[in-house]
Amino acid sequence: MTTLSWRGDGTFKTADARIDADAIVLTGLTESQDWSARYTVEAAPDWQAHTVHIDTGDGRALALSKTDKWGDGCAECTDPDLSASPMTNTLPIRRLDLKIGDSAEILALHIMLPDLTFRPAHQRYTRLGPLAWRYEGLESGFTAEIAVDGEGFVTGYPGLFLRVDPGAAP
Repeated sequence: MTTLSWRGDGTFKTADARIDADAIVLTGLTESQDWSARYTVEAAPDWQAHTVHIDTGDGRALALSKTDKWGDGCAECTDPDLSASPMTNTLPIRRLDLKIGDSAEILALHIMLPDLTFRPAHQRYTRLGPLAWRYEGLESGFTAEIAVDGEGFVTGYPGLFLRVDPGAAP
């Protein structure tokens, strides 16, 4: 199991990744002064996500499944994207497995935390180098260059997230 932590945007995030021969399970906790959310994303060994479960600190919950077409208007979505977690960027980075200079557009299931609303979002990932990617939110116009480690986990997301030692205090 790999444990990762990030600071940024007024929150502290901790996540674990379990990568087995038959499944990938990403679990995490995002905490701010006003709210918290625990999540689990399950994927197949090819990084195709199939379930998302989120529980908030105030008792609300959201459970979505690719089998159930991710919910209203989201049947074509390929990858869940939690707004307050850089962990979910790993899913398309690993699934797409692009060569340097290549890019791909995806339709992500964008889930907003802490309110648990979701919608389809057109995104583009471009591989800039061995450990560098460009993320583009095609509807919002948001662009960021993301640094990753050798396993595709985010180490830096300018202005949003910076990976820290998992033992760091929130």
